[in-house]
Amino acid sequence: MKIVVLAISKKLNGYCVAGKEIRGDGSAGHWVRPITRHREHGVVWLNDMKYPDGSLPRLLDIVEIALEPDRADGPAYQTENRWVLRRPWTKVGAIEKGQVDRIAKLEDSPEHLWIPPAADQKNDRISLSIAEKQVTSSLWLVRAAGLAAFREPGFNGRGINLRVSFRYFAGSFRLKWTIQGRLRDESLALLPPFGEAMVSDQPAWVCVSLGEPYRGDAYRLPAYRDWE
Repeated sequence: MKIVVLAISKKLNGYCVAGKEIRGDGSAGHWVRPITRHREHGVVWLNDMKYPDGSLPRLLDIVEIALEPDRADGPAYQTENRWVLRRPWTKVGAIEKGQVDRIAKLEDSPEHLWIPPAADQKNDRISLSIAEKQVTSSLWLVRAAGLAAFREPGFNGRGINLRVSFRYFAGSFRLKWTIQGRLRDESLALLPPFGEAMVSDQPAWVCVSLGEPYRGDAYRLPAYRDWE
């Protein structure tokens, strides 16, 4: 299967990767979240996602991957989960960030990010009971307004947290940007000091996912931003 990578981040003992299927005619199909068997937290093991030359996929790469036909384990609302077969991934193309028309064809247009804003008391999460009963897709690529990225002190002043804020229709969101490793280092290098934000004055695409259950909630996680 060919997918275009729309989300990739380091996560615990592997990587969280997601993208949309690219059909034979070039159109976009369903969302896919590849997962390695026997790995916790819905991740792909590093060795299962390398290209033949040892490099790793990047955002907007078009990748040929081998998947098992059955849905992988995971929360009921993560319907996109698929087991990967342990074969090298192959890059067969890429979408450049400036190719706005091609990115726009991948865009989703849900009315809400899973629940209406009026019922959303905590805009970074939704109740697990609601997710399990009402959510049938845990990934969206949406065009958001007022996109900003910034850093803030971690818990008890230790470390640095990254956050992304944006508006989508009637909802305003301020979400934790859970990236690690090289991707985090690259993002930190772009961000201004504490108290300031990098702001996009144009509508931008954000990939938002619902993460695994945590203390009775499913958290909204921003997985991709495009400042073009």
